[in-house]
Amino acid sequence: MTNPNPPTTETAIPEDDDASPACVMVFNASDPSGAGGLAADVTAIASVGAHALAV
Repeated sequence: MTNPNPPTTETAIPEDDDASPACVMVFNASDPSGAGGLAADVTAIASVGAHALAV
């Protein structure tokens, strides 16, 4: 027996609902040296492509 309706080769294109970068809320103290605290958190978050929301 043969299938009169062969399967389609079209693939569904997934919708990109999560196309925008993630936002990360950051609670931390400020460090004037820039080596830690809020500045380090913002740098780390930006390095992975997210937006930091500093509080």
